[in-house]
Amino acid sequence: MKLPDQLELKYAGYQESGHAVFAVTLSTYIKDDWFARSEAMRTFWQKHFIYRVHQCLPFKVRKAVDHDYVVERSPHGHFHYHGWLALPSEHSHRIWQNGALRPRLDRALASFRHKGKSRSLRVNKYLVEPLRRATAWAKYTTKTADYIPSMC
Repeated sequence: MKLPDQLELKYAGYQESGHAVFAVTLSTYIKDDWFARSEAMRTFWQKHFIYRVHQCLPFKVRKAVDHDYVVERSPHGHFHYHGWLALPSEHSHRIWQNGALRPRLDRALASFRHKGKSRSLRVNKYLVEPLRRATAWAKYTTKTADYIPSMC
């Protein structure tokens, strides 16, 4: 089974079971192909982005969060993440409420605009929103043949 089909099946299943599923886009300034394929990109997703999401959730819920991503090159040559987050719906209000990203997570993601001591890349734009259709998002995120799948 191809990756787009796997992602579609996995996250459509989460939606059908009542989980909250979010679409994630993180745009970077990275243009180097070798860096986009490096461990630093996986580390950023896992140790920085997912860590910030976990900080918004109760401790016992953190292990229930499932996530995946692909890295894709934009038409302008910069690499960006397209990702998925699935979590129990009763805790989705800690990520998204009243039609917007919660301020705590919004501030945390805004801090990615600057490099940190242990963060080797910057994110110039980000978007996290409830996923409407897993099929459309899976096709959109893998629309080009040169995407880099996550190593999670």
